[in-house]
Amino acid sequence: AGNIGTTEFTASVLDITGPVMTVQDLTVYLDESGNTSVSPGEGDAGSYDVCSAVEFSWEQAPECAGNIPRYPLTSGTYDDNTSECDDCTTGVEIGFDFNFYGEEYSSLWISSNGLLSFLSDDDYCCEGESLTDGSYEAVIAVIHTDIDPDECDDCGIYYSSYGEAPNREFVVSWHYVSNYEENEIRHDGQAVLYEGSNVIEIFNGGFSSYLPDDCDDPMTTGISNQDGTEGVGPYEQICDPVAPALFVFTPNTNGGYDMVQCTSDLYFNCSHVGENTVVLVATDESGNASQHELTITVLDEVGPSIAQEEYILYLN
Repeated sequence: AGNIGTTEFTASVLDITGPVMTVQDLTVYLDESGNTSVSPGEGDAGSYDVCSAVEFSWEQAPECAGNIPRYPLTSGTYDDNTSECDDCTTGVEIGFDFNFYGEEYSSLWISSNGLLSFLSDDDYCCEGESLTDGSYEAVIAVIHTDIDPDECDDCGIYYSSYGEAPNREFVVSWHYVSNYEENEIRHDGQAVLYEGSNVIEIFNGGFSSYLPDDCDDPMTTGISNQDGTEGVGPYEQICDPVAPALFVFTPNTNGGYDMVQCTSDLYFNCSHVGENTVVLVATDESGNASQHELTITVLDEVGPSIAQEEYILYLN
């Protein structure tokens, strides 16, 4: 009879296949400061996805997902007190209760010297301390060294709260602030406090030159408890150059914190000379990911620095 019946239906087309990966081993050389870095794209040798573009990253812990730093360093409220003063603090409300080493806090002090304090308006001038010798009391040391924001017109310290209860975030940023001893050396840092989980994230923007004045004011990055006898962090009283990195501090069942380090690029120093096995991850626009190991060989071909001075020898 030739009668035809029709109906509509929805056909969902899904892309569930990860990118096809081709990688290459790399050889890199340490610079005169004993450091080098490798971006994820350098490990690619023609990887592709049939449906979309591919983004590359180095394999890291799940806590590292997201932007590094988490927020632009100039976002939030400009603190005209600590931003335009040497050795100053500003007391601010967090906006929610935050548990730090078993104690609840709703406010803290921001120091121009690159740290947050829950108990004191001490500016902690002027050098980074040990995290466990009693020098700190309930402190988050972000980029703690001798900082003088008053010496730079293009820098600043910012703070803000983001999100809605019960998942708010309190953020403090130090943007391009000057080192006190040598104003040309600048420092970036950011701390993020998470409501509910009580996770702390610290971004240290790194620095590429040895801290000045024979490192009279070293830097510390980490956290320290109420009496300064327990703490954890990547850097204690360092002077040598360090690369930008994010550090995630998660409360554990022992009353302390576990720390994970995150970086966008891979950074190497003298301790990495030789072959290093890493994992490159390729992700397409549908979120499918593939991964592949490769070897990065780090070489040191910079000779020692020789210091010389005049020596006068008198004949007898």
